[in-house]
Amino acid sequence: MNQETILVVALILGIGVLIITLVRYQRNKEQRLASLAVIEIPIFSTFRTLVVLTGFSLPGLVLLALLMDLWARDHAALALGLTIFVAAGGAGLGIRFSRRFRRIGLLRFGPQLLELEQGALRQFIDLTVPFTLEEGGADGPAHMPLQVLVVRQPGREVALSYGLPLGRSPYGDTRYATFPRPLLDGETRVLHDRLRAKVGR
Repeated sequence: MNQETILVVALILGIGVLIITLVRYQRNKEQRLASLAVIEIPIFSTFRTLVVLTGFSLPGLVLLALLMDLWARDHAALALGLTIFVAAGGAGLGIRFSRRFRRIGLLRFGPQLLELEQGALRQFIDLTVPFTLEEGGADGPAHMPLQVLVVRQPGREVALSYGLPLGRSPYGDTRYATFPRPLLDGETRVLHDRLRAKVGR
């Protein structure tokens, strides 16, 4: 098996393992939230997240440069594999240990109240009185499929978007040209399902 074939196989296997890992991680987060009476979902800064991902992935790129300099093209597949492993591992550690730095708000669902806090801004919906849901889909960054959710009461509104978990379709037929912020992770689907149950959907 030549170097090119090994490289292609390694990349395909690596991508497959990454997808399976991400799906399992997402499903575990959803199961954990589904068991709670009060759901709290942190809101993270996109800019700060990109800073963390870049900073913690950088050692992998440096490693690639060093390995390629030492081994030239004779061990390109191994060098690329090590680089992907180090960069992905660094990014994962960075995301895990930078939550406080990246966090800029909180979405909280309880039996009686839906609250959205972002810095000094606080919005809420009283779930003990009638409210309506507006739902649809939108394209997010890099054309990522998003669910748009707008919760309304007279004089009050909470609007947000979240990334659709793999294999899920958006609720609602409306297509939004732009998506409201904050942009949350896929486990927000659990909170969304609770709201739909309250309005009988």
